[in-house]
Amino acid sequence: MDAVNNMKIINIQQQHYSQIADIYLQGIATDSATFQTTAPFGKVRMKAIAGFQLLNLLILSSEQNGLWTLQSGIFPENVSSIKLHENMAFASLYTVKKQEQ
Repeated sequence: MDAVNNMKIINIQQQHYSQIADIYLQGIATDSATFQTTAPFGKVRMKAIAGFQLLNLLILSSEQNGLWTLQSGIFPENVSSIKLHENMAFASLYTVKKQEQ
């Protein structure tokens, strides 16, 4: 839990790109995070807390910049992300399902 308590959110710099790509590719590997198959550029509890902190920062930043509407596209299979968004007071407006190939 110390790693979670010591986590800080910073602006992304070029030296972070390889780590971001690794995380992105992990999401792609789940087949529930995105339709993408390549990246453009731990632990469950830590990921949940990090997700909450990042989404909260996005909300605060958008409000400070006069943006009052945020939309998020999440596959129905990505239950963790859906719950996170519901807990942050996002409303579910519609469901899009992956089409068979």
